[in-house]
Amino acid sequence: MYYELNNLIEFLSGKRILIAGFGREGKSTLRFLIKHVPDAHIMVGDEKEFDFNGEFSGVHAQKICGNDYFGNPDDFDIMIKTPGISLKCIPQTWLRSEKISSQTGLLLRFFSNKVIGITGTKGKSTTSTLVHHLLTSNGIKAILAGNMGLPFFDELENADHKMIVAELSCHQLETVYSSPVISVILNLFPEHLDHYKSFEAYARAKWNIGLYQKWGGRLFIPAEWIGKTWTEYQKQCSGQLTGFDAVDDEIVFEFDDTHFREKIDLSRIPLQGEHNLKNSAAALGVAVEAGVELSDAITALYTFKPLPHRLEFIREVNGVTYINDSISTIPQSAIAAMKAFPETETIILGGFNRGIDYSELIDFLLKSDILNIVLMGSVGEVIGAALESRKSRFRIFHAEEMQQAVNYAAENTSPGKVCLLSPAAASYDKYINFEYRGDDFRKCVEEL
Repeated sequence: MYYELNNLIEFLSGKRILIAGFGREGKSTLRFLIKHVPDAHIMVGDEKEFDFNGEFSGVHAQKICGNDYFGNPDDFDIMIKTPGISLKCIPQTWLRSEKISSQTGLLLRFFSNKVIGITGTKGKSTTSTLVHHLLTSNGIKAILAGNMGLPFFDELENADHKMIVAELSCHQLETVYSSPVISVILNLFPEHLDHYKSFEAYARAKWNIGLYQKWGGRLFIPAEWIGKTWTEYQKQCSGQLTGFDAVDDEIVFEFDDTHFREKIDLSRIPLQGEHNLKNSAAALGVAVEAGVELSDAITALYTFKPLPHRLEFIREVNGVTYINDSISTIPQSAIAAMKAFPETETIILGGFNRGIDYSELIDFLLKSDILNIVLMGSVGEVIGAALESRKSRFRIFHAEEMQQAVNYAAENTSPGKVCLLSPAAASYDKYINFEYRGDDFRKCVEEL
């Protein structure tokens, strides 16, 4: 057993532990404790009723269900919280106890020197997967875990002599007090405002990825932020700040006093859009920091296979190209998608309304060459009303179901043009998540 894992096990040994939430990550935590910390006193709490069955049959743990599943903090030494549980739902007695942690918090406390952490409002999954690809293609052993891949605790046994590439959400970062040795903030836009009181509170959670770095760590942030935006957080960072950018066919990043500008062959990059070029710049910078030669990292970039639901080509039907960008849940991502596909004539927008400001998207649409706008959900109503008030020139269609949206697009989009699903809104008014929404779009297109 290697040093970092042994330290984590010793820390948890004999403790009274509450696992808060018994979903995918909660089960992973219980599995880890049963195997490695047999002397822990375990309570599993969840709002929903559950039983210890299957692999957990006969487990020596207690459970508590219902609204008061957190119990009394005096009865525990630590809570290991799953990301899906909002801090707003946790009793004040717990919040004041300073006993709340998580798989992410424990990972960064004991394994920070092995972790490459990537966050941002958009682009986390693509960039995390790309970093993993750049490393492993060049002989560096790495594990992709967290939101992408298996939960962290499922991978720790295999993490000796390996880097851990971790996509980290705001929910994972809000209770951490350590940062990865290499960290990235790709971008920040207003998001999850149904969870946070303000954009500032959301951004603060994201910045935790770099605020606790030790000397020798490195934090990659957009070059335009350096000394200009979020400066109060930059001043708190002990690690080296490094800006990344992409300009035309060049990726740009700075290491200490060294300024890199490297041309890349845009025709060979499998990722569409200017925003993905910037994500690629960040990933290349991380790979170089991890020990890969820049030329070798660029060669590996050309062989990357993009993730589904992210500017994903579905098929061409009667000359119309159908693009699935269901990952789009904010206005800025829909704008980026339209910039990536200037041939877009029809766009499908809308979904669950979380109180986001859509004025920037409205302004962009009014200046665009879009002809058909298909609107769905409560956000569709907001966008439709805004366009109506501006007496816009668009052909607007309100769809109740994805099949209606796709059929309208098929009938009204010109050959040689693009139909783009980029909703700029959350999916959970009709779908479990954005993947289900994208799969529905794909199914409807394939049936044309």
